[in-house]
Amino acid sequence: MVKQKKNPQKTVSQLWPVTIENSVEGDTYSNLEEIKRCNGVTGYIVRNTTSATINFDDPSKLTGYAILSSLMHETSEKLSELFDMGKVRKVIVEGKDRKTLHVDTDGDLVDIIMEKQTDTEEIMQKIRS
Repeated sequence: MVKQKKNPQKTVSQLWPVTIENSVEGDTYSNLEEIKRCNGVTGYIVRNTTSATINFDDPSKLTGYAILSSLMHETSEKLSELFDMGKVRKVIVEGKDRKTLHVDTDGDLVDIIMEKQTDTEEIMQKIRS
């Protein structure tokens, strides 16, 4: 018997409540909009306990990026517990053409999707400012 594939949209909605609206306030929003204009940045996801703000050039990849975001934060928490590392502040995942920067900003979980050659340290400075 052939197993039925899971619906990715259903999986995303089970991971956290996704709201495509601005739930980010003040300086954080300004910083993210500045980051979004950086060369090589595809988009970002910011989430907290109640909502998420999503901004991508290509909305067709939204589901994949949302799943990646959730899994990276969950995996980093599990690895931190397993190896007694304390709180994980940032994770960078590099693929063939793209990389992602996952940052915990004490309240918001920020994920920046970018081209592989984009300078992550420059992005981190803008997140911190």
